[in-house]
Amino acid sequence: MIIQTEAIVLNTKRFSESSLILTLFSLEKGKISVMVKGALKAKNKYGNSLLLMSISNVTIYWKENRELQIMSDSESKFKLNNISNSLEKIASGLAIIELLNAFVPIEDPNIDIYNLTVNSLKTLNDSNINESILRLRYTIKLFSKSGYKFNVSNCGVCNNLINSLGGKVAFSIALCSPLCANCRDKNTYRAIDYSVLEIINNFLENEDKVDSSINLNDISQLEEIINILVKHHVDGIRKLKVSQIASKL
Repeated sequence: MIIQTEAIVLNTKRFSESSLILTLFSLEKGKISVMVKGALKAKNKYGNSLLLMSISNVTIYWKENRELQIMSDSESKFKLNNISNSLEKIASGLAIIELLNAFVPIEDPNIDIYNLTVNSLKTLNDSNINESILRLRYTIKLFSKSGYKFNVSNCGVCNNLINSLGGKVAFSIALCSPLCANCRDKNTYRAIDYSVLEIINNFLENEDKVDSSINLNDISQLEEIINILVKHHVDGIRKLKVSQIASKL
C-alpha cells in the first residue's frame, strides 16, 4: 500500500553508504521509522526534505507489522531557512523534536500534537520570539494535548481554591497542580512563585499568541519544573541532551 502524508523529521541515522533511516512523526501514522534508499548519493531527489526538523510531504510503501517502512519520495512543504541562521533557534528547534521523539509512542497519530509541533517550528522560524519561552510553551502544551491535566487554581487533592498571598505556592509534580496549605504536608511538592502558575495557565489558554514578556526568574523556575515533569511522567526518559543545551543559551 502506498501512503502519502505530511511528516516531521525527528531523527536520521546512516544505514549504508547511500541510505538513511529516518524517524518521522507523520500526520497519518504517527511516529514511524523509514528507510530512504539513495539519500546519501551526491545527486539525489530529496534536497533539504530529509534534514532534522524538516516538514515534508512524503510517499511511503507501507506494509502492516513491518518495523521499517520504505520511503520513496519526499519534498519540503515549508522552508525553515531562518532557523539555520541562529544557534539559539537551532537549539530550540532540536529540543522540540527531541522531546517529541521521546514523548510519543510508535504508530499513534495525534493531529493536535502534530499541528502544535508544526506551528511551533514555523513560529520559531518566522518571528523573533524568545526561543526559551517558545520551547517551554511547547512542552506544557505537549503535556496537555497528551492527556495531562494541569490545574493552576485549585488544590490537586481537595480541589480548594489556592491562596496566592505571599507569592509562593506548593506545586505537585505528580498531580501537575498546586497544593493547599492543608494538603501540602502530606504530599511531595516544589515551592514556586505563583506567577509561574499564571504563565502555565497563559500557555494553556492562548492557542496562538505567545507572551514574550516573562522575566528571567520565572523562566528559570519554569525550566526546572518542566525538566522534573518530563523525567517524572515520561517512562524511561533521561534528561534530554539538546534541551539541556538550549536552556543554557
